[in-house]
Amino acid sequence: MKKLLASLCLLSLGACSYFKAPVITIRNDSLVVINNISLIGTGFTETIPSLEPGKVISVTVRPRGESGLEIQFDSPQGRVTKDDLAYIEASGGYKVTITVNEKFEIISKSELGA
Repeated sequence: MKKLLASLCLLSLGACSYFKAPVITIRNDSLVVINNISLIGTGFTETIPSLEPGKVISVTVRPRGESGLEIQFDSPQGRVTKDDLAYIEASGGYKVTITVNEKFEIISKSELGA
């Protein structure tokens, strides 16, 4: 009986992560504040006013179905934009980590259902 209960608990945990909305994490590894950050996809735009150097922020987004992911932000060098960062869907537990380095280059890594 205990094994059955444990199995059901594991199954329900897996199902919960499957139905979770995507979480986008932004890490500012630059030496300055980045401002006016926008995460854009199908059916959503999330805005973050600023992110200090060395800080990390996570945002849950709610795309309508399948979506790509774009980021835009202001740097001392001007507006930075990069699209095609990741493929996400409304559910499935997608996790995307976006890192902005000291040259304001953008690196993204995505995971599914982790």
